[in-house]
Amino acid sequence: MEYYAHWCPGCQAFAPTYEKVAAFFNLNPKPQPEVMVARVDCAEESKLCVAASVRGYPTIKVGDPLSFKSAEAKPQPEVLAGARTADAIVAFVGKFNKGQYQYSEQKVKEAKKKVETKADGSNQTFASEIDLVDVESSTILAFKYIYDSAELLKGEESRQAFVRFVDLVSRAHPVDRCRAGARLLQGRIDTLWLPANALPQPALREQHICGASAQPQPWQSCKGSKEGTRGYTCGLWQALHALAARSPDEQDAGLAWMQTIRGFVKHFFQCSDCAAHYLEMAAEESAQAVRSRREAVLWAWQAHNRVNKRLQQQEASGDTGDPAFPKLQWPPTVLCALCVLPTLSPDQEPAWNLDEVYRFLMRFYKGDVPGALPVKKQEDEHLQLVAVSAAGGRKHLTGAFQPSKRHSWTLDLLLLASLFLAFLALRMWCLKPGQARQHYTLRPSSAGKASGGSGGRYGQQPGGVSGSAWGIAGGPGGKLGSGRLGWGPGARMAAAKQY
Repeated sequence: MEYYAHWCPGCQAFAPTYEKVAAFFNLNPKPQPEVMVARVDCAEESKLCVAASVRGYPTIKVGDPLSFKSAEAKPQPEVLAGARTADAIVAFVGKFNKGQYQYSEQKVKEAKKKVETKADGSNQTFASEIDLVDVESSTILAFKYIYDSAELLKGEESRQAFVRFVDLVSRAHPVDRCRAGARLLQGRIDTLWLPANALPQPALREQHICGASAQPQPWQSCKGSKEGTRGYTCGLWQALHALAARSPDEQDAGLAWMQTIRGFVKHFFQCSDCAAHYLEMAAEESAQAVRSRREAVLWAWQAHNRVNKRLQQQEASGDTGDPAFPKLQWPPTVLCALCVLPTLSPDQEPAWNLDEVYRFLMRFYKGDVPGALPVKKQEDEHLQLVAVSAAGGRKHLTGAFQPSKRHSWTLDLLLLASLFLAFLALRMWCLKPGQARQHYTLRPSSAGKASGGSGGRYGQQPGGVSGSAWGIAGGPGGKLGSGRLGWGPGARMAAAKQY
């Protein structure tokens, strides 16, 4: 058991090591004798940590399950700070329970990438991160299915559901070109589907949500072992989870996601039984209480597991599922060993550590992973939109879609500096007749500033300071520092603290 605090930098640095320990004890097959690995956030569960006599973080203790459950049990052995490597902790546990464990870093790394487990005589492979190819393909197909059915795009309620879904894709989709395509569609939606019209213009169906060249690809992690299984629904679930995880972390972000996905399922998801079951869950009190992004992410995960449990029962009574991919409660322990809380009995229903589950879901679905789909320069540099003219004719508009570039602040600063110096020169030449013009010079100064006053100023009187930095001064008593901008004797000006 690890006792930690989420704000503790030392705990944050130790977390990857402890996760390796958890992954090791959850390898398939599990090392014997079995060990349950868990952790407690003392910042949230202070009473548990006080009962365990925890004085600092992180603290790692070893014991049987009852010793952690009872506050009156004898103290558990504690892993010393100097032995907090994964192999040392595994060895320490082996001494405690007389287990002959051989820690393998290579096995742990392989397990974090994928795991093969026996299920109904077949092997099942789990991805360790979101599959962006499948997410993009399911997004393209979702819009294709919407466009292909004229019955789906009828009425103001359907229009509002469509607009909300496009808006969510534009803000939270993990694939760059799908976000860009949705933003372009946003700009044309009022032309292609007028608010007062029950039906959209036919040109709406010609919009490409992820770019004109983007086409559905062969399924990757969502590929089934037999025809008609997994595929689109698997990819769509991934997309919905990703849209929740990538929603802005702001007030009512979870509520906006719930309303948008509820509208999408109600109006555009054509599996009638599936949609009915989802809408039943979305009408429950727990769903109505969702407000934050965290709540939306966890609700989507719980809803998906409920669907899996229901389908698992259906598939057990008939040959309707994919035998290589039976439905299960997700994530499996090999992907997130700390997501499942320890139980005292193997027959006991597992309980979830929601803090760990949320961390895992954000890592898995956030989409900020290497290998994101690149934007092809020639084919996808422009995303095509079709505009409808007032006369009813059509013309093609091209919306430029350029990869984002880092802004050049250096050029901006040089431009501002040039404009500033030009302004000074113009100001001095525009003085009233008879007023002496002050001369401004740009020379090195040792302190990175130029000063005047009784000691003189740069370029006109002795006493000026010179050195390796640059300073500007003008007028009797003029000074460039951290004061205000002024003119004439005794004035000071400051565009920054030093030049």
